[in-house]
Amino acid sequence: MSLAETLCRDQAHSVLGQFMVGAPNEIDLDTIAWHIGRLRVEIGQLDTAEGRLIAGDDGGFIRVREGVRPVGRQRFVVAHELGHFCLHKAASALDTFAQLTDWRVGSRE
Repeated sequence: MSLAETLCRDQAHSVLGQFMVGAPNEIDLDTIAWHIGRLRVEIGQLDTAEGRLIAGDDGGFIRVREGVRPVGRQRFVVAHELGHFCLHKAASALDTFAQLTDWRVGSRE
């Protein structure tokens, strides 16, 4: 495992620990998004991406493209954008379908 992958895993475990998550079904992405960056999660129009993060000093939002199915994939997109926020303090991130194709089996991205 690369240093970047180790950093990502450590950051994810840290966030889950802060919210006392013991199992995947206990992960409340809306609550985590709000507490770590005052980010709102919404479903809406996106023409060229599966998910989008827009964040500033006063909060922001994570948008998931309307029509993304199943719910597990929607949750993956939200968690992925939260990862950008936690790891890079990204103000904006745009992820295309091609970047998020391996959501079931995991990928570097």
